[in-house]
Amino acid sequence: MRIEVVHPCVHHPAELSDTSVGGRHYCKSCRRAQVEAAGLVARHVQPRGCYLWRTWPERWSPLRGSAAAHWLAHELGIRSPLEIHRCLAGYTIQIKDLLRGRRELSSVPLRPGDLFVTLAEDHCGRIVALKRDPELGLRISIRHLDPRCPRVTVDDFYHHFQGEGRFFR
Repeated sequence: MRIEVVHPCVHHPAELSDTSVGGRHYCKSCRRAQVEAAGLVARHVQPRGCYLWRTWPERWSPLRGSAAAHWLAHELGIRSPLEIHRCLAGYTIQIKDLLRGRRELSSVPLRPGDLFVTLAEDHCGRIVALKRDPELGLRISIRHLDPRCPRVTVDDFYHHFQGEGRFFR
């Protein structure tokens, strides 16, 4: 026999939870407001259903932050200690949180897994491949959430990003 444990809502302790997101439990009214707010999230934000935060008192809204950072945080499992910097599931939405504890690479050879950030620090991704081309030199493939279309894509650093940006490990 399996006993199912029902938890109280994190925001309404008198209400029993209807759902759980990122280990936090929410009642039906919270979940209804979350679903409504998720409909306002831009299509390119992935995952869409958790890119929300609670705006006081009974309202949920799309987060303000980098959709690319949110996607990458889910990919890397990076959570934020600050509620205003995290999605409903607890993952960061800030590029600066992704870089915490990492060092910028300047004279160290790049490798797959290193993080890429634009000079304006408004977009980020991850190196997935490095290839030497006899005519073009080093080719760097960056996997990122393309803000122009609603999908994750792999693009060449020199072609797509004009060879401008910073790398971190």
